[in-house]
Amino acid sequence: MKTSNKLLLGFLALILILMIVFNADLGSVVRETMKKNHTTYYIVDDHKAYFELSKNITKAELEEIARVFKQEKNIDVDFSKSKFSEEGELIFLDLKTSLQDGEKILTNSIVTSTHRLRYVQIIFEKDYSKPGEVILEERQFQELSEK
Repeated sequence: MKTSNKLLLGFLALILILMIVFNADLGSVVRETMKKNHTTYYIVDDHKAYFELSKNITKAELEEIARVFKQEKNIDVDFSKSKFSEEGELIFLDLKTSLQDGEKILTNSIVTSTHRLRYVQIIFEKDYSKPGEVILEERQFQELSEK
């Protein structure tokens, strides 16, 4: 291996280590699952609680999101009325979110089928710099922005 290739490889390894350390210091919780060109993604940190749900979300993934949101930000994510196959795949989504925001309790809900989820994702967003505001909605795939 040439010396220049060794240096480049070492430099790339150093950048990777710094990225891991830097992200760990931010104190955020991030998970991403890629399935068939659709993404289920969530982030919880000091500034934001956010998730995107795709038609490929499983019961186990929803349970993880609900656990993390409750543990990290005391946000209730209730999907108990949703329907899943025996394999844990989503059939019908009935989702409710609830959180304390100052003196108010903010509650939102959305109900949709997996057929509809072929074309949209479910987005939840609580930006802690905007008191009294929570988003829970369907968005067309082309409307989704990088978060």
